[in-house]
Amino acid sequence: MILSACSTVQPPVVKTRLIVIKPPMELTQECQTLERQLVTNADLARLAIDQQEALARCNADKRAMREWIDSSSQPQATTQ
Repeated sequence: MILSACSTVQPPVVKTRLIVIKPPMELTQECQTLERQLVTNADLARLAIDQQEALARCNADKRAMREWIDSSSQPQATTQ
């Protein structure tokens, strides 16, 4: 004899939760310039060029991080 019954298998419930971890605000501050000893005018010119490039890179990185923080603060859709 074969026994059978009506049954359905329920798919497992998947709950997705988004957790956003933000960096400390200290890491998003603008970069400070460094000083070095200058002996010649050429040293001064190299320092000015090097610091402008380094500061531009650093601030672009910080700006991107702040934009990421702002965009991650937007409400996100979740699956439950």
